[in-house]
Amino acid sequence: MIDGVFAGDSYQEWGDPIQGLSVDEQTVLIKGERPQVVIGTHANSSLKFSLSKRYHLLTGRAALPDYLRSKEGKPPSVVFEIWLDSVMLWRSRLLTMDDQVQDLSVPVIDGSNLELRTFDGGDGNNNDHATWVDLHLH
Repeated sequence: MIDGVFAGDSYQEWGDPIQGLSVDEQTVLIKGERPQVVIGTHANSSLKFSLSKRYHLLTGRAALPDYLRSKEGKPPSVVFEIWLDSVMLWRSRLLTMDDQVQDLSVPVIDGSNLELRTFDGGDGNNNDHATWVDLHLH
């Protein structure tokens, strides 16, 4: 599991990233199920972690939490990216409430610096609450 403190140069345009809850401190459900590991964030964001070349694989899911279905305003739309040592290794499709989760399995062999990024879907970041769920480093 990814845990620990976010690096000092991490950023997020709205709210603060939080482990265990959504960006607005709600319990996260994804398609009615509660994930074991959650990092709640909001587009646009960049969360950085030091790996110290100890891992070979990152697995998990990029997702939008269920509670966004009942939020008023613009529907959420988020793209997730995984970067390792300044190289993009993975990019999600555009996630919306109609297609709210995508599995990921990304090699991180000999990587030092992991970065998890989120971006709005091109329509502004209102309601673009994003969650990284069940992330595990192997």
